[in-house]
Amino acid sequence: MMPRLSGHDLLHRLRSGDDALCRMPVILMSAVDRTGDAPNIAFIPKPFDIDRMLTLVNANLDAG
Repeated sequence: MMPRLSGHDLLHRLRSGDDALCRMPVILMSAVDRTGDAPNIAFIPKPFDIDRMLTLVNANLDAG
């Protein structure tokens, strides 16, 4: 857990900022399963699988 704001709050701030940040791919990683709260956002549950993480990162880099 982040101390001052949640991952979803951070995501909201990024998405409401400048245009480049609005298009930036986001991968949320959390021990709390909240996949239903974030459509079109990649989510990795903790403890995470490094191969799954690398696959998601590479897929998002290729898409951009």
